[in-house]
Amino acid sequence: MHATTLLPSTVSTADTSAAGFSLRNFAGCVTIYNPATGQHRTFRIRRQRDNAKFAPGERIVSLLTGPDNESDYEGFGFVKDDGKIILWRRARESRFYASVVRMLENPDHYADRYGIEYSTEARCLRCFRLLTDIVSLAAGMGPECRSK
Repeated sequence: MHATTLLPSTVSTADTSAAGFSLRNFAGCVTIYNPATGQHRTFRIRRQRDNAKFAPGERIVSLLTGPDNESDYEGFGFVKDDGKIILWRRARESRFYASVVRMLENPDHYADRYGIEYSTEARCLRCFRLLTDIVSLAAGMGPECRSK
């Protein structure tokens, strides 16, 4: 399955292939997993409402920073229509965010060269909650539903 334009809450299975994932036409969550380190990070790309006080109509990229994978996101940049990320001032000096930008802008390169895995937004097949953990993405269910 290749990612195309995705809207939050519409995808029920994970796309673990980088092919087809592009920031140009993506809206939703993507989890990046590094098998070499076993670490993963989840990002959300969402368009601001046209009547928003901050950056109306702009797409914002955010990092999941807490346990609530529906709301614990911290924005760090804008995603432009050409798929390029413009880091906000507070994130520009960060090596972490610079590397994240490279991985999000060039998924095929990082998948092919480094084995990085990209999983686009997926929901639990039982309760429909957002899945962000790599084990849950692979199973199609979160830990609570898997234990039932």
